[in-house]
Amino acid sequence: MQEGNNIETKQPEAVKVENTAKPAETKVESVAPSVPEQKTVKKSNIGTFIIVFILLIVALIGGLVGGYLLWGQDKIDLQSIFTNKKSDEQKSDDADDSEQKKDQKEDGEEDSDDNDNEESEDEDTDNEKESDNQQFTGDAISAVLPNEWQIVEYFDGQGTDMLVSNVSYDGLSAIEVINPDNEVIFKLKGVYGIGGTDYCSNYYQFEDFDQADYDYFNGVSEEFYGEELPIIDLSAESYSEINLLDRELRRIDKKLYIDTKDNNATFDAGCGIYENMWEIESLTLMQDTHEGHTYTWSISNTVTDEELEILDDILNSFSAI
Repeated sequence: MQEGNNIETKQPEAVKVENTAKPAETKVESVAPSVPEQKTVKKSNIGTFIIVFILLIVALIGGLVGGYLLWGQDKIDLQSIFTNKKSDEQKSDDADDSEQKKDQKEDGEEDSDDNDNEESEDEDTDNEKESDNQQFTGDAISAVLPNEWQIVEYFDGQGTDMLVSNVSYDGLSAIEVINPDNEVIFKLKGVYGIGGTDYCSNYYQFEDFDQADYDYFNGVSEEFYGEELPIIDLSAESYSEINLLDRELRRIDKKLYIDTKDNNATFDAGCGIYENMWEIESLTLMQDTHEGHTYTWSISNTVTDEELEILDDILNSFSAI
């Protein structure tokens, strides 16, 4: 019984061994699946490589296509930018041109307005001058006079002390120009019966004189008086030009000079008897049956510079009737 009990006592140990073996088997089973997991990992790496390779190819192709498209788009965009820039520059230039034209137009309008204003002022001034002037119409001449100025005509020997007596006279014998103060500042008087020679005591030489004219009068002086003709040089003097009834005059201060030769380009001032006695063909004073055109002139010593300028205009306006 004791042996039997011993046997029975050992049986549980065998069971214990069996129990120990079972966990070992369980451990083996857990290791076995780890091998296929390693194989699966290798298979997955190959697949991944293939997929990555394919993706790289696709990406490369896509990159090339995309790059081409982008290059084309960039090219289009660059052209567009250049075109737009050029268009913007053109618009800017057009805007500048438009602004410049606008400014020019405005300047032109301003200039036009200024010119219109100046013309208007000139017209107003002319109108004022016209309103300040009056038309004189006599029996021998007509003229334009400032208001309050006068012209008086004398006929048939009246108004002159340069005529011989015992002769009948018919025609214009004198003209007076009178200022607002009733002063005679200019007078033209008929002459008859007073003679003279070609001798000149002085020669009035303008810059545009004729040398032959001087030589003639100088020859007369040397022949009859044995002396050279003195020259009064007027070449540097300023003067006013007057056309009095188709005779060319020059005024320096209160003295008038007449051109003795109207048919040339020079101005040959009269000297001697021709210095103060002028032939004016458009004015006539009959002496008996003789037709005379000789007149002498005088300017008042009290005349002012302003009155002299007015006198220039009046004499220039003379017209024979």
